[in-house]
Amino acid sequence: MKKLIVMKAVSYAKLQRRYGGKFVAREDGRVLASGLTYRQLLQAIRKRHLKREHLIIGYVPPKDAICIYPTTSFPPSRLRRSAIPGWMADTHRRWVS
Repeated sequence: MKKLIVMKAVSYAKLQRRYGGKFVAREDGRVLASGLTYRQLLQAIRKRHLKREHLIIGYVPPKDAICIYPTTSFPPSRLRRSAIPGWMADTHRRWVS
């Protein structure tokens, strides 16, 4: 039986102060492992014998970083290919198919 993932509110400012510029692994709102690179994070997860299927893994931008997130108010199938950043291209293909 699959475990229901519950997202708890986390203070992003506190997260950035402590883990800015790092990859983190969270479960139930708590940071269980972190690393400067994705590889270091995976090593920390293995070292602590954490179950990866229960973790939410992500990157926390540095405190002074400016982040721009693309948003759309219409179906992705209507997006022009040139309007999609390279890192979203695979996601876009999954949406359309």
